[in-house]
Amino acid sequence: MQELKPCPILVGERTVLRPVAVSDAEDLFHHWSAIEIREPGAVEKPDDLMSVECGIEYFNSLNAAGYYYKWAIRDRVSNHFLGEIELFPLKVQIKPWHEWSIGFSLAKKEWGKGLMTESVQEVLDFAFTQMHARRIKADVVQNNERSKKLLAKFGFRYEGLQIDMVCLDGNYLDLLLLAVSANQYKEHTILQMYLS
Repeated sequence: MQELKPCPILVGERTVLRPVAVSDAEDLFHHWSAIEIREPGAVEKPDDLMSVECGIEYFNSLNAAGYYYKWAIRDRVSNHFLGEIELFPLKVQIKPWHEWSIGFSLAKKEWGKGLMTESVQEVLDFAFTQMHARRIKADVVQNNERSKKLLAKFGFRYEGLQIDMVCLDGNYLDLLLLAVSANQYKEHTILQMYLS
């Protein structure tokens, strides 16, 4: 039986993923306001710092109940803010939760260092081993090559185009649907270990 688990702390080699807290609000406000995050991630610019704080309080309640997981990604040594990542079941009202969704964004100055690869690995391992997910999907802006390349590392495959999926600055955007099953992830992970 799938049990509700409060959002855990996940520790990688260089990163630590902590449940978002109000203390993350200023970092997240600046992060979500940056155009290099908003456009490839289809993220609406927050109105103000207070709106981010209110959003975090809402996520805190979901994190504590185990209905949604949202983490701030921080440097394991310096505690410097790096980005954010989330994982949530798609049909909360129907258990067991077979299908989940993942989303993430990393501060531009941290791109190319493998930090998001590490963070996504931690979240996927948690989802497949602790939450017994059978499938995880990701919605990706069509020209977001960095996210597509990253997800391909974990066996995500293209499944279709979602028309008018999100609205950004008054414009509706189509998003790619990428997904990986538990079996595909396991096979892909074993193959990558063998090749490395």
